[in-house]
Amino acid sequence: MAQTQTFCSDEHFVIKHGRKMPLFFFDVRDGKSHSPDTEGTHYDGALEARVDAVRMLVAMAQDEVQGELQSKLSVTVSDESRRPVMEANIDCSIKVFENSQ
Repeated sequence: MAQTQTFCSDEHFVIKHGRKMPLFFFDVRDGKSHSPDTEGTHYDGALEARVDAVRMLVAMAQDEVQGELQSKLSVTVSDESRRPVMEANIDCSIKVFENSQ
């Protein structure tokens, strides 16, 4: 059975399987800067948004390995009213020993 999804630009929400899909915003901090999400993303629910927040953090941590030796990474997930619903954090640190190459 094909999935139906309708975007209603004037209402700023998506209808999937006959129900409104909630909008979530992902604000990212990397210890040096803050990148607020201005568009948001529609998900079936908070669990799906939470899983994506963790995926974002893992990808950010992988990028940090190429640069800084220490970073605090954070993703704050907010609902469509911009109320925070969760925050995920990772503290990254890399220790390089003298004899390592």
